[in-house]
Amino acid sequence: MVSLLGSKEVDKAVNQMLRRSTLPDRGKTSVVLWASSIQVRSSNVISERRNILTAMKADLASADDVKRDRKRNKSSEI
Repeated sequence: MVSLLGSKEVDKAVNQMLRRSTLPDRGKTSVVLWASSIQVRSSNVISERRNILTAMKADLASADDVKRDRKRNKSSEI
């Protein structure tokens, strides 16, 4: 049995395909490698999106800090 993505649906689909396949073992290995490459690419995309969101949150937080400091400076001048 092959385990990919930790997703039961993906695992089930790949394993069904392998069981029904008339491919020799070498061909089945190719299917597993292909499915693994999809898993790696999708996890890279998810990671990249998380990194972008984290950066955006940090930018927003620093922009809020700047606004807060400006307000604080204006109120202290008065």
